[in-house]
Amino acid sequence: MKNILVTGATGIYGSNAISHLLRKGILPDQISALVRNPEKASYLSKLGVTVVEGDYNNYASLVRGFKNIDKLLFVSSNDVGQREVQHENVIKAA
Repeated sequence: MKNILVTGATGIYGSNAISHLLRKGILPDQISALVRNPEKASYLSKLGVTVVEGDYNNYASLVRGFKNIDKLLFVSSNDVGQREVQHENVIKAA
Protein backbone atom coordinates (compact mmCIF):
# COMPACT_ATOMS: atom_id res chain seq x y z
CA MET A 1 0.00 0.00 0.00
CA LYS A 2 1.35 3.41 -0.97
CA ASN A 3 0.85 6.31 1.42
CA ILE A 4 0.53 9.77 -0.11
CA LEU A 5 0.85 12.92 1.98
CA VAL A 6 -0.52 16.22 0.71
CA THR A 7 0.67 19.35 2.49
CA GLY A 8 -1.40 22.52 2.64
CA ALA A 9 -4.41 20.24 2.52
CA THR A 10 -6.98 22.80 3.66
CA GLY A 11 -5.95 25.29 0.99
CA ILE A 12 -7.39 25.41 -2.51
CA TYR A 13 -4.63 23.47 -4.27
CA GLY A 14 -4.14 20.88 -1.53
CA SER A 15 -7.84 20.16 -1.05
CA ASN A 16 -8.35 19.88 -4.82
CA ALA A 17 -5.40 17.48 -5.03
CA ILE A 18 -6.95 15.25 -2.37
CA SER A 19 -10.32 15.34 -4.15
CA HIS A 20 -8.59 14.37 -7.38
CA LEU A 21 -6.78 11.45 -5.74
CA LEU A 22 -10.05 10.17 -4.31
CA ARG A 23 -11.80 10.48 -7.70
CA LYS A 24 -8.93 8.55 -9.30
CA GLY A 25 -9.63 5.65 -6.95
CA ILE A 26 -6.93 6.16 -4.32
CA LEU A 27 -8.38 4.85 -1.08
CA PRO A 28 -8.84 7.43 1.68
CA ASP A 29 -6.71 5.38 4.08
CA GLN A 30 -3.81 5.76 1.64
CA ILE A 31 -3.97 9.57 1.82
CA SER A 32 -2.72 11.80 4.59
CA ALA A 33 -3.27 15.54 4.87
CA LEU A 34 -0.70 17.76 6.60
CA VAL A 35 -2.41 20.78 8.15
CA ARG A 36 -1.57 23.43 10.72
CA ASN A 37 -5.05 23.33 12.23
CA PRO A 38 -6.66 19.86 12.34
CA GLU A 39 -10.05 21.38 13.24
CA LYS A 40 -10.17 22.99 9.79
CA ALA A 41 -9.64 19.56 8.24
CA SER A 42 -12.49 17.73 9.96
CA TYR A 43 -14.19 17.29 6.57
CA LEU A 44 -11.14 15.31 5.41
CA SER A 45 -11.28 13.08 8.47
CA LYS A 46 -14.93 12.36 7.70
CA LEU A 47 -13.86 11.17 4.25
CA GLY A 48 -11.39 8.74 5.84
CA VAL A 49 -8.25 10.76 5.08
CA THR A 50 -5.67 10.76 7.87
CA VAL A 51 -5.15 14.29 9.16
CA VAL A 52 -1.66 15.05 10.45
CA GLU A 53 -0.78 18.24 12.30
CA GLY A 54 2.33 19.96 11.02
CA ASP A 55 3.77 23.37 10.31
CA TYR A 56 6.43 24.28 7.73
CA ASN A 57 8.13 26.45 10.36
CA ASN A 58 8.33 23.56 12.83
CA TYR A 59 10.83 21.01 11.53
CA ALA A 60 10.07 18.44 14.25
CA SER A 61 6.37 18.47 13.33
CA LEU A 62 7.28 17.74 9.71
CA VAL A 63 9.52 14.82 10.67
CA ARG A 64 6.63 13.35 12.70
CA GLY A 65 4.15 14.02 9.91
CA PHE A 66 6.26 12.42 7.18
CA LYS A 67 6.65 9.05 8.92
CA ASN A 68 5.50 6.09 6.80
CA ILE A 69 4.94 8.26 3.72
CA ASP A 70 5.85 6.94 0.27
CA LYS A 71 4.93 9.99 -1.81
CA LEU A 72 4.74 13.66 -0.94
CA LEU A 73 2.87 16.48 -2.65
CA PHE A 74 4.38 19.64 -1.18
CA VAL A 75 2.21 22.71 -1.64
CA SER A 76 4.02 25.95 -0.75
CA SER A 77 2.44 28.32 1.73
CA ASN A 78 1.41 31.83 0.80
CA ASP A 79 3.90 33.22 3.34
CA VAL A 80 6.33 34.41 0.65
CA GLY A 81 8.83 35.89 3.11
CA GLN A 82 9.32 32.53 4.84
CA ARG A 83 9.35 30.21 1.84
CA GLU A 84 13.10 29.59 1.72
CA VAL A 85 13.20 28.37 5.33
CA GLN A 86 9.93 26.46 4.95
CA HIS A 87 11.07 24.70 1.78
CA GLU A 88 14.35 23.77 3.42
CA ASN A 89 12.48 22.30 6.42
CA VAL A 90 10.20 20.25 4.19
CA ILE A 91 13.03 18.94 2.05
CA LYS A 92 15.17 17.98 5.05
CA ALA A 93 12.24 16.31 6.81
CA ALA A 94 11.29 14.35 3.70
